Amino acid sequence: METEELQEMVLESCKTELGEGHPQTLTNMSNLAPIYRIRGELEKAEQLQAHAMNIRSMKFGEEHPDTLTSMNSLASIFRAQGQLLEAKELQEQVVDFRGKKLGMRHPNTLASMNNLALIYKDQGEAEGAGNLQSVVVAWCKEELGAYHPHTLTSMNNLALIWKSQGLHEKAMGLMKLCSEYRQKTLGQEHPYTASSMEAVRRWSE
Repeated sequence: METEELQEMVLESCKTELGEGHPQTLTNMSNLAPIYRIRGELEKAEQLQAHAMNIRSMKFGEEHPDTLTSMNSLASIFRAQGQLLEAKELQEQVVDFRGKKLGMRHPNTLASMNNLALIYKDQGEAEGAGNLQSVVVAWCKEELGAYHPHTLTSMNNLALIWKSQGLHEKAMGLMKLCSEYRQKTLGQEHPYTASSMEAVRRWSE
């Protein structure tokens, strides 16, 4: 049985036994939406995550961690759909709320900042994207360490942003470093390592 089908069965079971507004039901809704997004079923993903977000916001408040999780996921879905204005507005709210609740250097806040920088990049705001992502990389290194997976993801994304700005040498240097660190921590066969290595190979042509 595939993950999507299993999650759908679990969700329907929770709705029947616990009710649609139960926290566990909402968690299952929120977890199923990204699966739809990955599979390219973006409309289904948007509808489900927006529904979970609205219920969570009414039950727990807009700044509750569960609500912010749904908001963060919905922003990613909007980005995948090319709805960049909606994605930016929602992601900026998540960064603001998480920053106030958790602190700007908390891993969840940094992850939201990382997502926001990518939205800026997609909108063509290369300078703003680079500035924000540079902060994310610096804070991830300080808070989590240079070899932490979140740090390496932020380095990878900054290299992509620099590449989009035409800063080839800076982008290549950072991507090579990211690739080296990922090989040490994740191994050469890991998909993230392979992605960084492929970027280095492609940019060298």
